[in-house]
This record gives sequence, C-alpha cells and structure tokens, in this order.
Amino acid sequence: LITESARLREEADAALKESLKLFEDASGEHGFPHETLTGRATYRSICASRRRMDAQYQLGMQRVAAAKQSGGCEQVRIGDVAKRIFLAQRGRRTYVKNGLPFLSSSDMMLFNAKRSSKPISKATVGIDSMIVHENDILISCDGTVGNVIIVGHDLSGAAVSHHALRVVVDCDKISPCYVFAYFKTALARRTIESSAYGSVIVTINADYIADMTIPMLPRKTYDRIVSLISGYKDKLATAADLENEAIDAVEAEIESWQGGV
Repeated sequence: LITESARLREEADAALKESLKLFEDASGEHGFPHETLTGRATYRSICASRRRMDAQYQLGMQRVAAAKQSGGCEQVRIGDVAKRIFLAQRGRRTYVKNGLPFLSSSDMMLFNAKRSSKPISKATVGIDSMIVHENDILISCDGTVGNVIIVGHDLSGAAVSHHALRVVVDCDKISPCYVFAYFKTALARRTIESSAYGSVIVTINADYIADMTIPMLPRKTYDRIVSLISGYKDKLATAADLENEAIDAVEAEIESWQGGV
C-alpha cells in the first residue's frame, strides 16, 4: 500500500510539472525573477490601480502586464468565471473528539492532511462556510500568501480556516483544473505576491484574485492541461487513501499484539 501510494504521488508530481510547462510555454508567460524592481509610476496609474503607493504593487503589476502582453493570449478575468470567491466566517473554534476534520492554511498543503487534523464541532458558528468541496481552489491569504491547492475527494467535506481564500469555479464556463494550473504558474504566483498588502502580516483579498486574468490557450492544450491536473488531483487523493489504509492496518496489528499480552 505504501509503495503504491508513493508511486501515485510521483506520478501526480510529474503531471503537475508537465501541465505547468505546457501552460507557460503555450502562453509565453514565464513570470519574472525575484529581484529588486526599479521604475516609475504616474499619478494617473496609481489612481487607476486601487490608489496604492507601494512600489511592490505598482512595479510588480507593470511587470505582470508586460508579461501578459508579450504572451499574446486572450485573457479572461477570474471573477468572470467564478461562482464565488470568499473567505470562511471567522469565529471561535470548538474542538471535539468526534467532528469534522479542521485544517489551517498550512495544514492544507500537507500530503494526507486529514490524518493529523483536529476535529471541530459541527455546531461551530459559520461551519457551513468553512466546509470545502471537491474542485474548490484554496489560496492561503494571510502571512504566507499564494499557496494553492485544489480539493480532491480526500479533503472534500473537511473544514478549512478563514486564512484560506475559496475560489469556486463555474464549471460551465471553465474547468477548475485549468484555473488551478494557472494559479500554480510562476507569473500567477508573482501576481499574488505583488498584490499582497500589510506591514506586519501580509494579506491578499478576494478582490485582487477576482481581478487576475487567465490566458485562454488553444483547445488541444487546454484539454491536455485539464486531463493532467484531473489525474494529479485524483492520484494525490487516492495516495492519501492508501496511506491511511496502510496506517490503519499497522495500528490494528499492534492492538492485536497488545491485546494478547
């Protein structure tokens, strides 16, 4: 079981890397290096861009715009292809012995995150807004911003903290797998980093994510990326299931030994 789990994880990683290479090569959007940015922003551009005076945002967005223009692809606004982009309700968490698995924005990045999660009461205020579903896209939005996952069957039904922004994609307009692949590209990560604000704890909010644009690639490339990410999502979820099955088997065996002592 563990060997099969490891194999699926390797295949999932390979599928993600292939999809990102396809995306970046086809769109021509490869991001830009982490370096000191220099340049100027006009008063008019500052007033047109959320009235932000910080150089990280103004110069970063200039680089993003230049990268998108050089790519030459049709761009679609994320907010126009999403049903909802929102944060879970804030509130006091009530941990219990038997409840819904609860994940922080750090926990959600772990493989087999539910295994070590803390159960939260189903009566917790705002619990419905915390529960995630398959194909939801989660983006860490406080502290470390820009970590992204797509929810597979293994995490569906779990509760995730308000530190993860939810993007619920309209599947009739675009595939969630395609949107997730875009969020994992270098340029999308730099866009999110440049948009973050805050002097102590950096933050990104729903408006910034909604205003991001995604390049629409030719249908053949689009379908290939969707297929790769769909396989990536399912393989990671199945790998977690197999690992849990293996751990349960070992724990049951240990209990049987202890029972015979």
